Amino acid sequence: DYVEAYVPPPLLVELSEFEGVLWVDTIFPPQPSILSQGRSTHGVPPWNTRGFTGAGVKVGIIDSGFEGFGALMGTELPSTVVAHCYTSMGVFTSNLTDCEADGDHGTNVSEIVIDIAPQVSMYIANPISRGDLQSVVAWMVSEGVSVVNMSLSWTWDGPGDGTSPSSDSPLKTVDQAVTGGILWANAAGNAANSSWFGSYSNTDGDKWIAFNGLGSELNEVELSAGEKIIAQARWDDSWGNAARDFDLYLYDTSLNLMESSENDQFGGNYGNPYERLTFTAPVTA
Repeated sequence: DYVEAYVPPPLLVELSEFEGVLWVDTIFPPQPSILSQGRSTHGVPPWNTRGFTGAGVKVGIIDSGFEGFGALMGTELPSTVVAHCYTSMGVFTSNLTDCEADGDHGTNVSEIVIDIAPQVSMYIANPISRGDLQSVVAWMVSEGVSVVNMSLSWTWDGPGDGTSPSSDSPLKTVDQAVTGGILWANAAGNAANSSWFGSYSNTDGDKWIAFNGLGSELNEVELSAGEKIIAQARWDDSWGNAARDFDLYLYDTSLNLMESSENDQFGGNYGNPYERLTFTAPVTA
């Protein structure tokens, strides 16, 4: 019930008017979450000494980029690896070099796994879209992978309780993995200090939500020149049939409108209580 495709922007309006098309949305690749070395913190050496080394266990690393992976094979990484590398959405190869792009976050995560369990068999993949993630998990299940680490975050999906109305939801992909016998480890909480949660408040009746008890209707973020932000708003309503219509706006300090997200929520088909915008800062401000 979904199609992922590369579409020229001028055709998007015409595409959205096709019969049967409920929604047209941008595909956002997953965002890496920062991890640190943890061998001593987790007390690994005693476990290894007692024979818990990961021998015979297949571990999958799903990440955004594996730059420098090949240069570390045989030293800080296993001498062999099974790769599922996406060169574009829906297109992949088994060539490790095709995974060695878009940063070294996946390489760093792989090093940590090997630090803790040095004898595991490693499978790596760099899915671009949600559909790619589903395909990667199906592949890993078929390969007998029993543990997956995904130190990535995706844009919000569903009401935040682990469910989603979307069949391509990463939440459902995790369910697919668990059903296939995989133990799934995922980064969580990295954006806690970049988030706001609270009850709706509009004491002055101007329809702008207040973010604190003093009535402040602005929630500030400082960006460096060239820095990209993904801002999201989600509220308590029915997913797939939201009746309350909120919008999301980004202003500069002079209150010039820089970006907005104004999807309609009116209780109709596929009205989700969710807004999202992206913005790249032209200057530091």
